[in-house]
Amino acid sequence: GSPERPQKEGGNKAKHNKQNEQTTEHSSKATNTSNMATIDALAGEWKRTSYDANYDAFLTGMGQGWLARKAATLAPYYRTIVVDGESVTDTINVAGILNVVATYTPLGSKEEAAEARRNGQVVVEEAHGKRSELVAYWDVADDGSKVLVLHRVLSAEDYETFHTHFFDASSPNRITIRLHLNKLSDGSGVVDSVVVLEKSI
Repeated sequence: GSPERPQKEGGNKAKHNKQNEQTTEHSSKATNTSNMATIDALAGEWKRTSYDANYDAFLTGMGQGWLARKAATLAPYYRTIVVDGESVTDTINVAGILNVVATYTPLGSKEEAAEARRNGQVVVEEAHGKRSELVAYWDVADDGSKVLVLHRVLSAEDYETFHTHFFDASSPNRITIRLHLNKLSDGSGVVDSVVVLEKSI
């Protein structure tokens, strides 16, 4: 099973603020009220409570050095998610040092997301000198459940990541996120990992 990594409150307030821009407003016609129950399930204060043995390899694939990886795995990791209609404001805070904010509207399908990316309709995130282009979309898992995918492309770093959020109606205070990374150039360097968030009470 996944080793539990309980996090502690603390750390300074964020010193690194966002640079967040949505290059084009893109409203998904495929997104409808059937997604609202799931999108509302995102809202809240979330804390990382566990991750699997591949998490360090995932961070390595993202180009993080030993010190950065240790900080990322040992430091408190929080996400504050605010839902306003179909719009999501997602703030990631690691140890009160790294604070990245993205506002996105999940599109209705993987195909719609691919079209949006081709058209340059992405959310740009910048942190520690790295620039990623985010597109969020709803997808359907193998078991038929609805999942939220955050697809980030880092062209300068030659990799992309997928954060697939699984919701369990029987455990509404938990989100399981499957992480996937691969190189853009040839699809190699594949790393899969799992992280669990639990709602801070």
